[in-house]
Amino acid sequence: GSPATAYAYATVTLPGTPALEFGTGEVLTGLFDAVTGRNGAATRDPNVPATKVSWDGAVQFCNQLSLKEGLRQAYLIRTRMPMGGSLAPDVEWDRSANGYRLPTEAEWERAVGTPGVHALAGGVWEWVYDRSTPGQAALPVPNAGFFHVIRGGSSHMARSAATVTARGWMPSAYEDEAVGLRLVRGVTGTAPPPPPPPRKRRTGTPQKR
Repeated sequence: GSPATAYAYATVTLPGTPALEFGTGEVLTGLFDAVTGRNGAATRDPNVPATKVSWDGAVQFCNQLSLKEGLRQAYLIRTRMPMGGSLAPDVEWDRSANGYRLPTEAEWERAVGTPGVHALAGGVWEWVYDRSTPGQAALPVPNAGFFHVIRGGSSHMARSAATVTARGWMPSAYEDEAVGLRLVRGVTGTAPPPPPPPRKRRTGTPQKR
């Protein structure tokens, strides 16, 4: 069966955009390992949220799951590029794709209070697509990448601090036991226009003389 069949969604809408499918819970270790081949399930409960997932790893997971499900991949991931002494992934989001992706921070906030969506606070921190600051420079650490936003806090924090307003940021290549992800599906842009049809070659009729 499909590895995503156990992953449930609730409908979330933002003003002026189509409805999107927002994961009711965080991606579990069993699903993450089944898709990526990571051997975490042998030593960890497959029914707990997947953690130690970098932002880079999260977008790759989204694409891998889309491929397994026959969906159009949301991210174009090019080879890593040098950024001021560090290396950062060159990731482009195809907003017309119907595949799995990370929520934007605005979508994540919109899901707060949506019936059926749970564990937005106090489970594990969740990656969102956004950088912490537009144009944020890469860290002066090899392979660190850009800072990306994490939301919701984790059970490692004091309960009073792990709320839906909790916000932090981490380099895209960093992995942490308290950071995981949640999936979203939904087209937020228009598909590029189809290429024009090939021009037919004119075949003239021989004229009689």
